[in-house]
Amino acid sequence: MARKKKKDLSVHFMTKIPNNKEGHQFIKMIRKHLNTSRYRLVVRGRGSRRYFGNQSYLPLENSSHYSLYFYQKIKDQNNPDYWYSKQWRLRNKLDDVKDKLKEILKEV
Repeated sequence: MARKKKKDLSVHFMTKIPNNKEGHQFIKMIRKHLNTSRYRLVVRGRGSRRYFGNQSYLPLENSSHYSLYFYQKIKDQNNPDYWYSKQWRLRNKLDDVKDKLKEILKEV
């Protein structure tokens, strides 16, 4: 099924980064070179939740691998959420205009 909105695009860019020395160095290098004024990096633990964690959370020290999530801090035209929120604001303004027109028509 094709994605309908840009806001639904995944921010889950990197997966299966091993929980070992090489994986830790990789994450450290990404953090070093990341444009922190524009992006935020979130590291999540992945793996079996049989003994540790629950359905939505797995502590990093108990994970077998990591996934990296990148979030944009700045809402400009390069951010997928920008267009969604702009469309939402326009829809709200249009609804307000419709409500005012209905009130005026009731008075007439």
